[in-house]
Amino acid sequence: MATRYQRIVPIQDPYDLGMWQAYAQWAFNVQCTRDYSLESVPRELAAILRDAGIGTVGTDLFHASTAVMPTGTGPYVFVTMTGGLGPVNVHDSPLPHQQRPFAQVIVRARNDPERTLAGGSAAAERKAREAYAALASVVNLDVTAV
Repeated sequence: MATRYQRIVPIQDPYDLGMWQAYAQWAFNVQCTRDYSLESVPRELAAILRDAGIGTVGTDLFHASTAVMPTGTGPYVFVTMTGGLGPVNVHDSPLPHQQRPFAQVIVRARNDPERTLAGGSAAAERKAREAYAALASVVNLDVTAV
């Protein structure tokens, strides 16, 4: 079942998280405003990113905190929940009218011997900025989770 996303608003521009093991990391956070739904926000955001050509779910685009990152060079995109604001309620409705969850997108790319140190960082930054643009452009979009 599709969920209507009224808007996805970035909380900040993509930023450098530093190194994690041998991977450069870039990240950003977003606030979503969506109709009430029982669907997983990370799964729905992964669907938006997939449809925008950012990655393939399960290969280089992941939406679960338990996802195991492949050992390649990447870049790999991870979408996780980070809380959010309380729901918006309307008169005479037992369920919330809208939800306002937050999510974080983290992109990792390996700095391998064939690249300079900036190579992995540049790949992670580029992919993070592409994901940022894909999510920031969402207005009144019906999304079906992957």
